[in-house]
Amino acid sequence: MPKAHPLFLEMAAKLRDLAAAPDTTWSFYTHAEEEMVEAGLDYADADYVLRNGKITEGETEGDERRYRVEETTRDGIHAAFIVTFSVEEKWMEIITAFRVRE
Repeated sequence: MPKAHPLFLEMAAKLRDLAAAPDTTWSFYTHAEEEMVEAGLDYADADYVLRNGKITEGETEGDERRYRVEETTRDGIHAAFIVTFSVEEKWMEIITAFRVRE
């Protein structure tokens, strides 16, 4: 089971709220949807992981803030999504997705 990074607990709560909001705009970086398919993940998995996952790593320097969100899907896949998002502007973008090897 993934462990949350203690510095990102508040940010993870904001991300979960954003993922659950009906007016949030979701987008996918160039190859993210392809990478989801290759990893055996779908949109329902992305929704579940981003609503319930833990931020395990993040880059907070500069303009490109990215976070690694991990959770086990309903199908038992330990998945990770790299995302960037704006709570104020109500959008999130999935940059990549993959299965986590344990």
